[in-house]
Amino acid sequence: MATNEDRDLEVHAHLSASTVIQDQIITLGGHLTSGIITSIKVVVVIGVIEESNIKVGLDPRINQTDIKLPPP
Repeated sequence: MATNEDRDLEVHAHLSASTVIQDQIITLGGHLTSGIITSIKVVVVIGVIEESNIKVGLDPRINQTDIKLPPP
């Protein structure tokens, strides 16, 4: 979670799900976005970092919203 250029809250969440099929562990994952329907239990953990410079914005290279970290 971070603020975007409009100072609105933006959620950038990932999910992973694992199962065992014929003695192999299979894991699938990706972005957890609005409209995703899951038939598994989803656990969400949110940590708060006070006074963070982490923002989100559109990455024109991939046309997706991504995290923007401040320069070191």
